[in-house]
Amino acid sequence: MRLYELIAFIGLVVFFIGAMGVESADLFIPFLLIIIGALLLAFGAWKSGYLK
Repeated sequence: MRLYELIAFIGLVVFFIGAMGVESADLFIPFLLIIIGALLLAFGAWKSGYLK
C-alpha cells in the first residue's frame, strides 16, 4: 500500500468515526472529524491517481 493510499484509508476511518459520533450531544467534534476525514480521503485519492 502506497503512502497516499494509506492517507486515503486513514481519512475513511476518521470519517466513519466522526459519523458514528453524530448522535452525541456535542456535535462539534464529530463534524470536525467528518470534515478532516473527507479532506484526507479526497487528498489521498487525488494524489494516488484515482481522481483523474
